[in-house]
Amino acid sequence: MILTKDPAEFIYHYANYKDKDELRKRIQAHITYKTCRIFLDVSGMVCAVCCWNIDNDCKVAFITEMTIREECHKQDIMRKILKDGMKIWPVKYLMFDRTKDKDGKAVQIGERKVWSTERFLRRKV
Repeated sequence: MILTKDPAEFIYHYANYKDKDELRKRIQAHITYKTCRIFLDVSGMVCAVCCWNIDNDCKVAFITEMTIREECHKQDIMRKILKDGMKIWPVKYLMFDRTKDKDGKAVQIGERKVWSTERFLRRKV
């Protein structure tokens, strides 16, 4: 577990990035374009980061990064991030490549998931 206020340090710890400075630039670009949400716990430490790209028609958000601290799983954070992000980007669909299943095991590379935002927001957690 890592407790930090730095989203790049947080993602770097949990994901497979090699260049922390490049990751910082990438996150900053997403923040500038308002395609990043950082979820903090009550002590101000990062517990989730989500970054996405928007397609040209503004109908699909392709999630490029979704990292949640282990002890924050099952807190409905992704739904909260989606609701907040949709205030700026009211997309119809979410798309992401799965890299792990619910138990944290690697899945087949290229397993792409597509959800309607309506379905995602009303699904049971």
